Amino acid sequence: MKKKGLIALIVLSLLAVGISVFTGCNTTQTGIEKIYSIYLMDSNGWILGFENNEATKIVNVNNDACDRIYSFNGKLFIASGKGWGSDKPGEIISWDPRLPYQDPQHLEPTDGASVWAMVFISDTKAYATVSNDNTYSGGVWIFNPSDLSEGATLISGSEGGNPEGIILVGKYVYVAYAGYSDSTHGNVVKVIDTDTDTVVATITVGTNPQALAANSDGTRVYVANTGSYNYTTYSYENCSISVIDTSTNTVTSTISMADGTGPSVLAITDDGKLYTTGYGASIYYIDTTASTPTPVALTTQQKGGSVMLLIGNYLYITNPDYTAGSVYSKLTIIDTTTNSEISGSPIEVGDVDTEVSGITTYTLP
Repeated sequence: MKKKGLIALIVLSLLAVGISVFTGCNTTQTGIEKIYSIYLMDSNGWILGFENNEATKIVNVNNDACDRIYSFNGKLFIASGKGWGSDKPGEIISWDPRLPYQDPQHLEPTDGASVWAMVFISDTKAYATVSNDNTYSGGVWIFNPSDLSEGATLISGSEGGNPEGIILVGKYVYVAYAGYSDSTHGNVVKVIDTDTDTVVATITVGTNPQALAANSDGTRVYVANTGSYNYTTYSYENCSISVIDTSTNTVTSTISMADGTGPSVLAITDDGKLYTTGYGASIYYIDTTASTPTPVALTTQQKGGSVMLLIGNYLYITNPDYTAGSVYSKLTIIDTTTNSEISGSPIEVGDVDTEVSGITTYTLP
């Protein structure tokens, strides 16, 4: 056996029996031998393990503008932004909990932009939405999740309008283009054929679309239109949810949301319960099977963009709590069978002045 292979075998064997091994990694780490079924991501670059309603710092990926976190093929992937006082670039970052002392991989798709969201197509193919808030532009980039060193490639026709939310429905990817003040390129959803990596449809939706969710059979895609920001009232107006028929790629109906709700995230159960929240102060439930779907406020939360994740019958929502000038991150948990918060929710997670803005489940491949 070659020397490198022998060393790797010894390291893995020691980790398997719980013995801590240092292999020269320069990434900040703590308590990383344990593999968790739920991971969180905070804005200061810490991956957190979540268990028994407690969050534990695992590893810092050396980027203080981290946002969403995903799990694919045994690795964790992080989308990081650029801005908000950070000197770090917008990146795609990957780290493998099975190899805890290995440094994370970093990929910067393009200079001066933020990585917003990702979707995974195959073992060697994934898409990421990349936006530049200063120029109201961006695009969808292809990267290889098995090896970030290969770089990323821009999909032709995907440029413009600040692409943000992205989901996979069958072989098609739906991308929400927020646009903000640039309505020429924004306020649309683009559809990409993953076989050919080409844009095959552009669908006009509501104002400032940011998030997407598909029903269980993939026949409907729901689009959270955050609305336009009113600098006098300091709230969002023209808020709504567009409903797309995926067989025709047309908007078949629009669910009105009250001014101030600012929906920016979505989650939907297999039986058609749609949940949304965002820049308003409530979490809303919508029965999409009703003849007239109507938003119903469930619980009050602190203002701020959030991430939603369904795990079984439970909905997890990350949201910041602004108290006395400081930020405390909370995790709200709702039982979708009763549409009520579980006992002990919301749970405080993360450090003071740090926002926990990502959550994912993890299973060994």
